[in-house]
Amino acid sequence: NKADMLSISAQADSTEQQIAMQYNIPDLFGKNQINSFTLSTENHRYMLNLTEPIETIIERRTSFTIASRPPTILNKAQLGWTAGIDHSKLLGHHGNMNLDTFLTEKSLFFIYAEPTFKKISLDERKAMAEGSTTEAAAKFIFPFVLYGNAPSVRLCFKQRIAKNLHKNLGIIITLRCGHIFSDNTFSSIHPSDRFYLGGADSIR
Repeated sequence: NKADMLSISAQADSTEQQIAMQYNIPDLFGKNQINSFTLSTENHRYMLNLTEPIETIIERRTSFTIASRPPTILNKAQLGWTAGIDHSKLLGHHGNMNLDTFLTEKSLFFIYAEPTFKKISLDERKAMAEGSTTEAAAKFIFPFVLYGNAPSVRLCFKQRIAKNLHKNLGIIITLRCGHIFSDNTFSSIHPSDRFYLGGADSIR
């Protein structure tokens, strides 16, 4: 439970290929904190299927991330943080995805810091646990070389409520919302930080 851990992972599908190495050190930035250092490289494909022909953009990204978060404890508010540096390059843009020219065909460097809040309130005495999960995060993004890009702040909020209606019948309601604050236009926001409709991880 208190040992250091090194893990190496690889995953691939039609839209993403990633290799990552992570090193966990307990109690480094505070008592009972889970701390990790992660180095990863990935290729990610973004598809815009509202146009003909379908536009595909490939992102090549290398990231180094430091994170600290407490272990999950029910009915207690928990604070964590993540910080990192990203190197990104977008390839294959043809003008339909609303991207400023400084985002395409150039190597971009970003540093970011993201404090997080999470609270899980559950009553597990019933056949189906009911309660709520609240999560919030604010990601502060700073480009190394501006290229016309400005710092931005990406806010995310998620509320999940589970209710036991009858025996093994329950209902789960999930709300996701977010907003990006930036001095520039939407086209200056990097695709990896935008909100998308569709899919289990989208914000609607």
